[in-house]
Amino acid sequence: MILSDVQEKLAKSASFQSETICGLFVTLRKSGKQKVCIGDPFETKPLSEAVLHMVRKALLEDDEADEIEISLLTPPRSIDPENLVLGKHGILIMQKQSQALFLPHVPIEKDWDLNTYLEKLCLKAELPIGAWQEGIQAFETQVLTTSLWDSPRTSPQMSKIPASIPNPRS
Repeated sequence: MILSDVQEKLAKSASFQSETICGLFVTLRKSGKQKVCIGDPFETKPLSEAVLHMVRKALLEDDEADEIEISLLTPPRSIDPENLVLGKHGILIMQKQSQALFLPHVPIEKDWDLNTYLEKLCLKAELPIGAWQEGIQAFETQVLTTSLWDSPRTSPQMSKIPASIPNPRS
C-alpha cells in the first residue's frame, strides 16, 4: 500500500525526526515530470492524517502519475539569501497578503541560479521582483518516493489508500 510504504520509509529513515516536521507537500510525477504538487507548509493535522489527505487530493487532480513524492518540511526560519544552498533549501516568502513557496528541488530541475530562484519566488507570490530583499525563510525537506503503479499501465492504486493509518509520531 502507498501509505504503508511511506510509513515504512519514515520508520527506516535515521534522519527523520517527527517533532521537526512542520509541513508537507505531495508531488505526483509521470515519467519523471512533475504533474501535481500540493501541500501546506504549516500543516496542523497529525502527520498520518495530513499525508492521507494530501495523497488523496493529489490523485484526484491527476490519476495518470506513476510516482509520488512526499516532502516533509522542517520549520521555516529566516535566512540571509547568501546562505541559501540550491537543492538543499526550499524558500518561502510571506508579505502583506501574499505568500509563495518553492521546494528545494525546483531550482535544480529548472536550472535556475540563486537570483532567478529568488525572483521567481516573488513573481509566484505576485510581489515585486525585489521583494525577497525584505526577508525570506528557508526550510529543508526529507523526500519519500514510491511508485503508484503495479506495472506499466495498470490502474492507479487508489484502492490501496486506507481510510486511516497509524500515526508514526506516536
